[in-house]
Amino acid sequence: MDALTLAARLVALPPADVPAVRLYLELQPAAEALDAEALEKRREEIEKALDGLRRQVDQAQGIARRCAELTPVPSRQVPDGI
Repeated sequence: MDALTLAARLVALPPADVPAVRLYLELQPAAEALDAEALEKRREEIEKALDGLRRQVDQAQGIARRCAELTPVPSRQVPDGI
């Protein structure tokens, strides 16, 4: 799967409010024409999108870390919420 296909699928999955993915998809049609000057003009937008992505990644890593630290508890029932 290439990056464009992955990005398109991520946008379609809730809660896929990932500005960096939306920006990536927006820039794709003109990707070959983008030069340093064009990217510099959108620098703030790009940095904001990447900062948001970094926050989401950090949050996901924190959740995964907390889940990994949970102590398994034997049970005969499926826990609520699963």
